[in-house]
Parts: sequence; C-alpha cells; structure tokens
Amino acid sequence: MSQIIHYPTSIVKLFVRKFNSLNRQVILRIYGETTLQIVHEAKTLKKPDLLVKLFIQLKSAMKSISKKYIPFKAHEFPLLVKMRADENHIIIQIDGVPYIPPNKLVALFDLIFWYSYTSRTGNRPKDTKEGQQIVKAWKFFVKSTRSRIEHAKKIVEFSPSPLKCAKCGKETVRINVVNFSIGQEFISQRIPVCEKHKTMIF
Repeated sequence: MSQIIHYPTSIVKLFVRKFNSLNRQVILRIYGETTLQIVHEAKTLKKPDLLVKLFIQLKSAMKSISKKYIPFKAHEFPLLVKMRADENHIIIQIDGVPYIPPNKLVALFDLIFWYSYTSRTGNRPKDTKEGQQIVKAWKFFVKSTRSRIEHAKKIVEFSPSPLKCAKCGKETVRINVVNFSIGQEFISQRIPVCEKHKTMIF
C-alpha cells in the first residue's frame, strides 16, 4: 500500500512572498503550514465573478492532484478548496498544501495570478504594461528558482513502503533529496520519483 508524502511548505512560502511582492499587495497568505488563502478586498475588484471561476478551477485541479498523487486509502486527508465572502473580503482557501507536489506549484500560482490580476484590474495581464512586467518578472523568478534547485546537490534515498512519483503518479520507493539555500532561508525537499523520472527535482 502506498503511503502519503508531505512536502515542506518552504517552497510554497518562497513563491507566496514573491507573488505578493510582484503584485505589491498581500494577496496570498500561509496559515499553520497547511493552508493557503487567496484574499481580495471586495471593493477593489472590477470583475469579482472571476474569483468564482478561479474557485471552480482550483477545485478541479485539487481533485485531479488528489486522484493522481494521493493514495486511495489516504483520502481521509484530501485537498480541500473553500470560498467565502463578507462585506469586505472574498477569500478562497486551499487546505492540504503539503500534499501538492512541488512541480505542480508553478501552474497553480500561474492560475491564481491570472484570475486575481484580471478580477482586480478588469484587464488580462497581457493587455497592460504592468501585467506584462509582472509576468516577465514572475517567469524569471520561476526559471532562476528551478535552476537553483536543479543544480543543488542531490541525494537518493529509498522509502520502506511505496510512494507516488511526483511527476507521473506511479508507485516508487525512490526519493530525491535536495537541500539548498535562497537568501537566508534553508530549503529541503524530498521528491519521490520513479525510474523514468529519476532525474526530476522540481
């Protein structure tokens, strides 16, 4: 029987800080190591209905990730997406962040950025100079972060029971372990990989 793996949230926190910095406001927040919140002030939104579409997209994405990467017997710990609103804020919450394979984070943050930016400004990122600049800076950050991770020293470990490959979801006992630093932050990642994807780290 496959066991479930918990990924450290250090990479998520790194992405959250950069995301907020580029958008010049605190949109994403991490709570208790397991929860990611997307928070918008309702009065600043020009197309709030897009956040409902984001919620639907995220629910679908988390369902796919759960099915592919979380063992069936471990589904009592699913990835959950919730949405709520009050007079001042619209909040989308993802519970179970440590279950998301790190290589899925880029697509997740890209999705959040597009819907968040468009709902706030009323324009798609590619249609404004500001949006284009943020996209360019974000892509550079992702590329440089990937490079740092991929060039970090890798150690191979083996799990006593099967895990699911972080790339294809097949059972494996092989784990790539990589430790590296970004600024003053030390980051450690354990990535289960099958034989086909044994070189993958992020």
